[in-house]
Amino acid sequence: MLEDSDHGAGRQIGVVDGVERIIAAHAVSDYPLAVVATTTLSSALAQWIKQTKVLIGSASLCALVIGITLLLIGRQQLQVYRRSSRALEKQKLQLDAAINNMPQGLVMLDANERLVLCNDRYVEMYGLPREVVQPGCTLNELLEHRGATGGGSKRA
Repeated sequence: MLEDSDHGAGRQIGVVDGVERIIAAHAVSDYPLAVVATTTLSSALAQWIKQTKVLIGSASLCALVIGITLLLIGRQQLQVYRRSSRALEKQKLQLDAAINNMPQGLVMLDANERLVLCNDRYVEMYGLPREVVQPGCTLNELLEHRGATGGGSKRA
C-alpha cells in the first residue's frame, strides 16, 4: 500500500479474523515507520445504516400520513357530494310537483329556443305526444308538430 506513496487507503480481508476491513496508512517521514488504522467495514457503515433506516422509516410514516389525509379528504368530499345530490333531488321533486300541479300550461326555452322544461298541462293543452316534447327540442319543432296536428298555428 505504501510502495509508491507515503500514504494510502483500501479494503482488505483481515488475516486473523477474516472480516473485511478498511485500512488507512501513512508513512512517518524520516523514520522507517508507518501509522496504520483499521476498522471493520460494518462498524464504518453502522452510523450510515442507522441513519438510512431512520430516513426510510420517516418517509414511510409521512407517506402513510399523506395517504390517510387524502383518504379522509376524499371521504369528506364524497359525503358533501351525497348530501348535495340528495338536496338537489329533493328540490327537483318539489319543482316537478309544483310545475305539474299548476292549472296553466308552462313551457321554458333557453336562449337558443330549445326546450328546457314543460309541464303536463302544456302537453295536454296542445295534444302533444311526450316523445316529441323532450328537453332539447326546438321551438320550431314544437310549433310544426302543433300545426301538423291541429294544435295551433305555425310560427312565422
